[in-house]
Amino acid sequence: MNKKIMKRGSILIFILALAIGIFSQYQALVNEYVIQDDARQHIYWMEQFYVNSLFGNDLLTEYAKNYQPWGFILLYYIISFAISPIVFSKILPIILFAISSVYIFKLVKHITNNYSGFLAALIFIVVPTFLNRMVGGFPRAFAYPLLISFLYYLIKRNHLKSSLILLLECL
Repeated sequence: MNKKIMKRGSILIFILALAIGIFSQYQALVNEYVIQDDARQHIYWMEQFYVNSLFGNDLLTEYAKNYQPWGFILLYYIISFAISPIVFSKILPIILFAISSVYIFKLVKHITNNYSGFLAALIFIVVPTFLNRMVGGFPRAFAYPLLISFLYYLIKRNHLKSSLILLLECL
């Protein structure tokens, strides 16, 4: 019974977070010319993965490449085979927001009860500060889902998963 409630609660939180994320990012999702301000600094050069001839011998582009974490670059490189990095930077925050919300629910539910977990996840979803930190799909966007999932697995004493997440945080 408890696992069934947790699974249903997680699905409900995930769907609610996706809906709020899509609603808040709707203008960026439907208009290709709307991007987050910092994407001009962090993401623009990754279009080279998608179109090889862009930004050849550009000093600023070379500089921008060198201060990004390599795990972040690798993720965008792999995704660039399917979609444009700019488009992915609009979708990624919504997914990370939903994952963070589910882990908030699981973490607080594990410590207290279902109602507290749902309330904590609901607060996380409704407070705009959390989603605003994720918008753009930059390296900082991974802080919430990785930290919250790390704490969840650490409290559950699942040391293998918490160690793997800790390694992912280094990328």
